[in-house]
Amino acid sequence: MDLRNARGRGARRLPRPRPRPWVLLMALFGGVLAAYAATCLLVLREDPVQEATYKAGPTAVQPAVFVYAEVMAVDPVRSAIELRVDFGAGGGRTGLHFPVAPARDMMVEIVDGESEQDIALRAGQPNPTETLFLGLGAGRLQAYPFDRYEGEIALNVHDGLRPDGPVLPFRVLVADSLAAWEVHTREVPVADGEPGIALRFEVRRPPLQRLLAVTLYAAIGVMALIAAAVSTLLTLGVRRADTTFASVLAAMVFTIPAIRNTMPGAPPFGVAADMLVFLWAEILVVLSLGLVVLTWARRGDGK
Repeated sequence: MDLRNARGRGARRLPRPRPRPWVLLMALFGGVLAAYAATCLLVLREDPVQEATYKAGPTAVQPAVFVYAEVMAVDPVRSAIELRVDFGAGGGRTGLHFPVAPARDMMVEIVDGESEQDIALRAGQPNPTETLFLGLGAGRLQAYPFDRYEGEIALNVHDGLRPDGPVLPFRVLVADSLAAWEVHTREVPVADGEPGIALRFEVRRPPLQRLLAVTLYAAIGVMALIAAAVSTLLTLGVRRADTTFASVLAAMVFTIPAIRNTMPGAPPFGVAADMLVFLWAEILVVLSLGLVVLTWARRGDGK
């Protein structure tokens, strides 16, 4: 009987196999290395400047004017894009000549669904560069960093300085390359019987910006969880109370807003990610700091 009991106790005392630390470390660093390689591929990928050409009127007819529109900036708060518009004509060494002194008076009409802007081109007078702000009707900044914006504009060129004059053939060149945004332009069908060109702009943040924003929000969340774990262990007496922990948590209180302010694109406070991560992380760190200080004060010398 004693022998059987001894064997049973011996069998129960056999140590369980534990995963080797170096295996876990290799898996962790391997994952980090793979993520780093993927990030390098995204960084080294250089997208060329996107220039698309759209033409209104018969193909065989020489356009009366060339409209060169370059996307200069995107304002997500106003849901608008800034366009720099130049007007040119054919015949230059590269096929285009800017600025143009048109042989006739023309009126360029640009409509974004919310407003209509008319630009007068006078005969024999070079036309300066125009800066326009066009609204993007669809889009929500609350979805940062995954916010997307879409909008349409319609362009037309009329003979004379009246917006109801005869329609002239023209060509539009759109450059939609920005470092901080991904801008894509495509032509959409116009209504039956309507002249001109209708363009659709689709705007979103590049993958690296979205990745960085998610990483920073994750760092804020991890810091809040660390603060909660430290305060819980000290309050339960698992770890000795020490003012060093209070200093660390106090630094976290000011570090989290600093991290928030370094977000790419720096959206105004109040987006959905702020309500779900930043706000509650800051509250949790402040509560943890107060709990650590109270625990240290109650236990005196940290016993």
